[in-house]
Amino acid sequence: MYDTLHRDVLIGTHYYDALGNLALLKSLMLPVCCHSAWPYHTLVDYTIEVLQVGSCGVTLIGPFISRAEQEILYWTEQYGVNVIRLTHLSLTDDYRPQPDDQQRINHGRELLLAPWYTELPMPRTRELCLTLNRMAEAVAHTTRVDPYNPADREMTEALLRFLEPYPSAYQLRRRLLQPLRFRGEDGQYLYPEPQ
Repeated sequence: MYDTLHRDVLIGTHYYDALGNLALLKSLMLPVCCHSAWPYHTLVDYTIEVLQVGSCGVTLIGPFISRAEQEILYWTEQYGVNVIRLTHLSLTDDYRPQPDDQQRINHGRELLLAPWYTELPMPRTRELCLTLNRMAEAVAHTTRVDPYNPADREMTEALLRFLEPYPSAYQLRRRLLQPLRFRGEDGQYLYPEPQ
């Protein structure tokens, strides 16, 4: 059902080849990016928080290349978290995903995105990894949040609580808060009532 290869899927301003559940592109997304300079306890805290947000229905997106990101990808299976994974490999007609990816794709919980098509395998360099991380953030910013939908409200609140201690996520926090009204010093978010 989800193992159909889709060519030239337009997301934002870029075309991708896609394999998996395309409906995940309509969900609220959180870019996953672990930094190599983080100490171990920070990585553990980040992993736990990312999985908690994912279990609220937010889709995790990223290339999942580093060891810490691979660990998060492993635990998404245990928690039933949806994943959009950018790959540096081309999705050719005879492409076969890894067994873990194939299982998540079959259950509709993963979407593989390939931002380019090339016959030759691309070497995995630092620049390539940074480019894939930037692309993951760009895809995540295409999500539209409906402030009147209770499911979107719950996911948005969970994502905002998660993003609070991360100053680098300022733009994403600002975009999520746009349809919301902030109420007082108690930190509660008040949603506008439908007119």
